[in-house]
Amino acid sequence: MILLDDVIQEEARLNLVNSLSYKTMPDYNWWDGWWRIAPRNYVEQTLYSLWGPYVHSDNYPAGIEYWSRKLTAPDPGLAWHQDTNEKEFSTDNYQIAGASMVYYTMVEDLMGGNLELYPFDDREKGNTRSSIRDYLELGAEESFKETIRCVQNRMIIYDSARLHRVSYVHAGVRENLASSIWFEKPSVFHKHENYDRDWKPQKWEVKNEANIYQQR
Repeated sequence: MILLDDVIQEEARLNLVNSLSYKTMPDYNWWDGWWRIAPRNYVEQTLYSLWGPYVHSDNYPAGIEYWSRKLTAPDPGLAWHQDTNEKEFSTDNYQIAGASMVYYTMVEDLMGGNLELYPFDDREKGNTRSSIRDYLELGAEESFKETIRCVQNRMIIYDSARLHRVSYVHAGVRENLASSIWFEKPSVFHKHENYDRDWKPQKWEVKNEANIYQQR
């Protein structure tokens, strides 16, 4: 795991959260990566800045899936899960990403909303869901759980197979830019790059935001 605070300059953070691309981002998005396509907007430029030191040219992945979520109190958070191909989560094609990152873009008066992780990181295909269920039913001791506070401008990189959740948000607001590195491109992203929560293709008007600013 990698954890860094104040990971980008404040000007860059503000450019991101105030950008049209960040404000209008669909629920699920794909980018083939800067090694194939230059960043097209502030979101992808930020991902390049954050992932750049950890993605090596001798082992470039297929690309990066990314999304953003805002939780406002009171909110139950997110249940225990691995970072997977969400479109096919309930099918036999249970795919787990290679590595994941959460970057906290904005945090206000927050109580709760922590990232919690268990050491469980099973990637064995075919029985992963049942293994998770059995693991949770055993009542893993709290001493095994790692808790990381949600802090503005904090970045965390972790194994996508690690079982994790977001705890209950008692007060305040938290926003993040989350992403996963994939070494095999999920089939849904061969068809389109941007989808809503129901996996309907979306036309993201400002996906090529960088070109818009260059033309001014």
